Amino acid sequence: MSDDRREAGAWGQALAYLARRPRSEAQVQEYLRNRGIPGPVSDRVIRRLRERGWIDDVAFARRWLERRVETGRASLRQAEWELVRQGVRPEDIEAALAALPEGGEARAAVRWLRAHRDRHRGDDLAAWRAKAYRGLVQKGFRPDLAFRAVMDWKDEERHQGG
Repeated sequence: MSDDRREAGAWGQALAYLARRPRSEAQVQEYLRNRGIPGPVSDRVIRRLRERGWIDDVAFARRWLERRVETGRASLRQAEWELVRQGVRPEDIEAALAALPEGGEARAAVRWLRAHRDRHRGDDLAAWRAKAYRGLVQKGFRPDLAFRAVMDWKDEERHQGG
């Protein structure tokens, strides 16, 4: 098979893979390698995808961080680690972090606390705060941020009822 035909096939496979959801450059490269696409052909396809904006690791990392951190599903540290595992280069992660709005991780901690408190409504507030602090730190939130978020927590129930 000619290189042109291989490249056309690899191009189609890469586009189909990217159509499912955004991917990092490393993920696309691994996908093509696993499909038996030779390195030089894969490199040309990756270059074309990058030139056309189908692959942009900074944008991918920014969306990932926003989605994971802003929703409270992950701390900033945890989301960064997930990006490293997906093959995103440290400099691309740093660029994405610079583009994030201020206070996102603190808002994520509060979202996590709200869900945690709902599940532990029967716990005494002091006991819950200790559990919540440990939970936030285990989730990868910075200890100072976790402490501040837990200590600033006000039980809505107590304010509403009494």
